[in-house]
Amino acid sequence: MKANNETLDYYNKNARDYAERWLKTDLSEVRRKFLNYLQSEAEILDLGCGPGRDLKAFIDEGYKAEGLDGSKALAEIARHNSGATVYEERFETLKLDKVYDGIWACASLLHLEQEEIRKTISKLKKNLKPHGIFYFSIKKGEFKGFRNGRYFTDLTEEELMRLLNSLQEYKILEIWESLSKRDSGDVIFYNVLLRKK
Repeated sequence: MKANNETLDYYNKNARDYAERWLKTDLSEVRRKFLNYLQSEAEILDLGCGPGRDLKAFIDEGYKAEGLDGSKALAEIARHNSGATVYEERFETLKLDKVYDGIWACASLLHLEQEEIRKTISKLKKNLKPHGIFYFSIKKGEFKGFRNGRYFTDLTEEELMRLLNSLQEYKILEIWESLSKRDSGDVIFYNVLLRKK
C-alpha cells in the first residue's frame, strides 16, 4: 500500500507536467486493435486514464467511455480534456459497480505489485459484460520497485504467462510486444487482449 501511496503522490504533484508529455503520445494503432473487438457504440472504461488522452479518443470516435484514476489531479485534467465522467478510485479498493463492453488499462496496472495485478484483473470481470474485452499493457523486464518516484512491476515472459494462465475467467485473444512511444531507449511493452469467458 505504501508503494501505491507514493506513486499517487507523485502523480498528484506532477500531474500537469506528466499530462503535457503523455497527451502527445500516439497510441492509435494499439487502440485500433482493442476497438476491433468491440461494437461501434460500445461502452468502455479507461482504467487508470491519466490525463484522458485515450478517453477523449474513444469519445471522439463515438464510443461511450468513462475514466477512472486514483490521482485526483489527473482525474480533474481528464475530465477537462475529455468532458467524460471520471471516477476517482484506487484499483486495490475498487468498488465500481457498472458494467462495460471493454476495459482499457494502458500502462496503469504496472504500478501495482505482481499479485495485486492478478487480483485486480480477476476482480474486474464483474465490471465486464458477457464476452467483454480487457486490454492491458505492462513493461517487459525483471524490475520491481521504485523508478523516478513511482512504483513499477515489470514482467518477464514467464511471469506474464503464469499470470495469464491463472486468470481462468478470461480467454487470451492476442499478446504482442511494442516499443515504448515515450521512454528513451529500448523499453518494450507487452500488450494483452483478453475476452471474458
